[in-house]
Amino acid sequence: MTNDEINFLLDQAILAPSGDNWQPWKFILPGNGTIELRIDFDRRLPFWDEDPGTLYLSAGAVIENIRLAAQHIGYALKADYCWSSDNPARVAVLSFQLMTSPSSASDEALFAGISRRVTNRDFYNPFRFVPAETFLKINEIAKTLDGFHLLWITRQQKKDYCKLVHFMMRADRLWMGNRSARLIMARSIRYSAAEIESMADGMDVRVMGMNPFDRLMIPLIFSPDPRLEWIHRLGIAQAFSLRTGLQLHTSSACGILLGPEGTPLDFVRAGELMERVWIALNQEGIALQPMCALPILVANVKSSGQTLISAREKEIASKLWQDFSEFIHSHSNGKKALFMFRAGYAAAPKVRLPRRKRNSFLGG
Repeated sequence: MTNDEINFLLDQAILAPSGDNWQPWKFILPGNGTIELRIDFDRRLPFWDEDPGTLYLSAGAVIENIRLAAQHIGYALKADYCWSSDNPARVAVLSFQLMTSPSSASDEALFAGISRRVTNRDFYNPFRFVPAETFLKINEIAKTLDGFHLLWITRQQKKDYCKLVHFMMRADRLWMGNRSARLIMARSIRYSAAEIESMADGMDVRVMGMNPFDRLMIPLIFSPDPRLEWIHRLGIAQAFSLRTGLQLHTSSACGILLGPEGTPLDFVRAGELMERVWIALNQEGIALQPMCALPILVANVKSSGQTLISAREKEIASKLWQDFSEFIHSHSNGKKALFMFRAGYAAAPKVRLPRRKRNSFLGG
């Protein structure tokens, strides 16, 4: 494999999604045609990455992009997963062999969708529902790895869907009411074109699904100035929670990717599936937004390090997770929820999040 081909694979790899577009990856190039993928823990955010599962999910998406891109140029990927508790940053060593037959039409279609995959945080069309046959089609993708399953809870399943909405609303209300969580989230928000161009990571405020008035309020809501804390006594967390509820009630369904025990490798493999499912949904004209607040809160509850949430918040989050886990268990035969998202029909976002330059991901 040539250097140009390696660079091509890396350019596709870094289009993978990551929490708040933080891009926590590092690539080691030994010079023998392989790529070693690592988690860049220096780009780990307190509170939001307390459970590294989200980091490993994004690493799995990187691997899937490389797999599809390699097949596009005639190479089959072999992933040697090398995570260990002694060296948790190492994810996989990726090697390549020339293929004896062309990439399949379905994989070529997925490759073409890598650059168009996008998170959509807007309100969706509440009057248009995803057809049942589309769910079945997407489920076939999720079945390509043993032990994984994609559970759909649709808005027509009113009782179960309302339970999910309740879980997500309560979780968003909890984190939005936590000052530490807000201040750390503020590190990811980019307000100006100059900031976006210079940083090339984080969330452009224009993609946060806010109307113009809300966007004006964002700097005040996420301000570190203690004199502005009075804003939160006006019920900002409750309003944010209601907005989450409205987002979900304009969606067609929630998807939950279920898998084994939740080890780092399980999250990596789930991330590979997640990327295929995400691209395929976008190609069907279906918008997607991850819903990650609840597992992030629970990771902070279970953390053995310095906690950023109060005893009362721990109590509420623990009860919420217990109820959610019982709900999942009743639908999943004991599998774990590894990734959750909402899906529905919406106009494609006009703004795409940037990526850092390829060389910034290279490490020794």
